[in-house]
Amino acid sequence: MNAAIGLPAILLFFSFLAALRFIWGMRLLFKKPRAYPSESYLRKLRRHPTPHVLACLGDSITQGDLGVSYVRMLEGRWDARALSIVNAGINGDLAESLWRRLDAVIAARPTLVTLLIGTNDVNAAMSPANMRRYIKQGKIAVPSTFERYQEHVRRTLDRVRAETPARVAILSLPFITTELAHPVNVLGDRYSAWLKELASKTGAAYLPLREAQKAFLAERVVPPKYGYADADRLMVRCVFGRMFGVGWDALSRIHGNPLSVDHLHSNTRTAAMIADLVAGFAQEELTRKPAQVGP
Repeated sequence: MNAAIGLPAILLFFSFLAALRFIWGMRLLFKKPRAYPSESYLRKLRRHPTPHVLACLGDSITQGDLGVSYVRMLEGRWDARALSIVNAGINGDLAESLWRRLDAVIAARPTLVTLLIGTNDVNAAMSPANMRRYIKQGKIAVPSTFERYQEHVRRTLDRVRAETPARVAILSLPFITTELAHPVNVLGDRYSAWLKELASKTGAAYLPLREAQKAFLAERVVPPKYGYADADRLMVRCVFGRMFGVGWDALSRIHGNPLSVDHLHSNTRTAAMIADLVAGFAQEELTRKPAQVGP
């Protein structure tokens, strides 16, 4: 009798744990980052002002919950009394959806802004099914094109420059898969070349992430274990892997990609590349132009 009662109880207990893990995994997809400029976080910034505020604008690569977070790497590089960091990355964002939520970023009064956006714009352009998914998610109102991407990136820069004193840095886009000649990376090359040109024309700093990744790949042959078409499936596998304690870098090794966990999101190597580029930009600005704590 006791054994008969005990087995269902054990099964129920483990089912409960699995359900908790599932809920935790789903939060990776839908929650905002801890340092997002929400009303509560903005109140914290006002209560404890710092001479500088660094706002990192972007998508899930910046949010950092579906891979290794470069923003968390940055948080330990400066005295918290000297610089506050705002994580303005949201999963699935395209240039249009980032532009639509700039009010929160402006309210944080940043003195430094980095922009890493476009991976989802490139991904959307690869197939009608991808495009429909982003529209259904409310990320874009109409199909994203290269011209619409350019328009919303320009609008973002124009508003940041007009409404904040921030110095801006633009990052080139990371590779999607290690197959450099794949059409998705050829398209990414086009977007990144334009970003470099935009930085030059507007006086923004340019942070060569794509170039750093290309230099890394040039030193070794990395035959892809999974192709670009597997990206969505790999992301789902990563979420479920994380539910049961598998680390991001372990997932990166399992999937055979030395730069990402699922072709789209950073492992430690890529997160460190981004963090180093952003930290170099921020440190140069902090040294060059000390700021006063605002009211």
